[in-house]
Amino acid sequence: MYHAAKALDDTRLVHYEEDRDAEVVDIISTMYTRVPLMNEFGEYPHPKPRIICEYAHAMGNGPGGLTEYQNVFYKHDCIQGHYVWEWCDHGIQAQDDNGNVWYKFGGDYGDYPNNYNFCLDGLIYSDQTPGPGLKEYKQVIAPVKIHALDLTRGELKVENKLWFTTLDDYTLHAEVRAEGETLATQQIKLRDVAPNSEAPLQITLPQLDAREAFLNITVTKDSRTRYSEAGHSIATYQFPLKENTAQPVPFAPNNARPLTLEDDRLSCTVRGYNFAITFSKMSGKPTSWQVNGESLLTREPKINFFKPMIDNHKQEYEGLWQPNHLQIMQEHLRDFAVEQSDGEVLIISRTVIAPPVFDFGMRCTYIWRIAADGQVNVALSGERYGDYPHIIPCIGFTMGINGEYDQVAYYGRGPGENYADSQQANIIDIWRSTVDAMFENYPFPQNNGNRQHVRWTALTNRHGNGLLVVPQRPINFSAWHYTQENIHAAQHCNELQRSDDITLNLDHQLLGLGSNSWGSEVLDSWRVWFRDFSYGFTLLPVSGGEATAQSLASYEFGAGFFSTNLHSENKQ
Repeated sequence: MYHAAKALDDTRLVHYEEDRDAEVVDIISTMYTRVPLMNEFGEYPHPKPRIICEYAHAMGNGPGGLTEYQNVFYKHDCIQGHYVWEWCDHGIQAQDDNGNVWYKFGGDYGDYPNNYNFCLDGLIYSDQTPGPGLKEYKQVIAPVKIHALDLTRGELKVENKLWFTTLDDYTLHAEVRAEGETLATQQIKLRDVAPNSEAPLQITLPQLDAREAFLNITVTKDSRTRYSEAGHSIATYQFPLKENTAQPVPFAPNNARPLTLEDDRLSCTVRGYNFAITFSKMSGKPTSWQVNGESLLTREPKINFFKPMIDNHKQEYEGLWQPNHLQIMQEHLRDFAVEQSDGEVLIISRTVIAPPVFDFGMRCTYIWRIAADGQVNVALSGERYGDYPHIIPCIGFTMGINGEYDQVAYYGRGPGENYADSQQANIIDIWRSTVDAMFENYPFPQNNGNRQHVRWTALTNRHGNGLLVVPQRPINFSAWHYTQENIHAAQHCNELQRSDDITLNLDHQLLGLGSNSWGSEVLDSWRVWFRDFSYGFTLLPVSGGEATAQSLASYEFGAGFFSTNLHSENKQ
């Protein structure tokens, strides 16, 4: 057959993935080969060029791990190419009785056997709109690369990955940003960068102040093409210039009043100037938080080790998490203590979180410090017991807050959703959005909308009243108008039931995406294990919207509290 094909057209390469010894093909290939083995293929090359004929299964939230694959492809000349599965979802659009659009897949027509939602595995949605996976893929394979050499001197280099074209039709747009403010801009027209070559870049840097600062560089194509307008963005790169070096100023407003503690058999309430927080002695958690007569809290907070399943974690869910009942872990209060001292009240709850029947779990401690000035410092920690030596979806914290707090500002990685192994298309800055806009409405509902490296976030209503979150170390953050349980149970997007409140997730660690719906599991670097942990953050009611929130976030909260109550994680 090889010779017959060549007789018809000897210019075309012959490929057959099952010919692993490349006896009758021009190129050797495998599909869904893991990164380490792909690198090994490169280290010990076959005489014929190699491709990976399918990889990065783009089903639902993902694919993750594209950067690690691309690094291997660039490293080895013998690896010629790679093919994502696949371009487009194949759901069939439908409308329910309430007018909600949803997408049908296997089984929705009563057909059996079927492949269920395995037709929803593309970089773009069924309606042809780009998904987050396409944006990440575009950034990872961008043909124009920017590399830092000496950032203190503004020295970088540009690399042309194109094989036959110079970079004469490309322009660089450099911008220095410091915590939401542009300090300097510069435009560089690229000249004489030959195919597969590099050239030096010199960026003029401004005088930097105490704020954290980044250099952002966007690469655009000057001319119009069949698929884009002139000035189309090819890629964006970010380089850290300096950390925040400002001397922390303790938060000390002048409206603080002495706290009062009301204690009864089933609850205790801490009252201060314009606020009251009630804790249940049955659960050890706050059940009510009133600020200026407005309810801030709608559902009890809890430490959380589970997320709505994403397609790329289905094998882990069915093989590890569901059999061990991680999705129905229960929390039991073991000890509850209240300590009042000058200007503060400490609420200490010790719980056990474990799945039913199984002999493993986490002994958790919540320490809530309510200060007279209204700040609530939260220290969370856990100590594992029993034997569960596997990865888990997350180590996090979730709570329900006022549904009107749907205006979002945050200082972290954005503007789109991002994860440890899918973050190249997003950069760190101050971003503004809404809870609705941050929700990635996958046709098969699953965990979504995460933002990484968050220094602070504020969720407010349209009058600027709401909640500011300032973590001790950058965290993962997401917010939904749906409960975790509803997202996990729903099989179509029209089965999501919008809540009156908002689910706020403040996660310490979050498992990478991988592409294990049919491909590669999460790489070791991006895994989360069921191990001891410790992290903390401050919750502060705010009024005045984003400007006030950003100003407040620069203060030091919980002076001495976090250093006393958070331990280092020495069992990672």
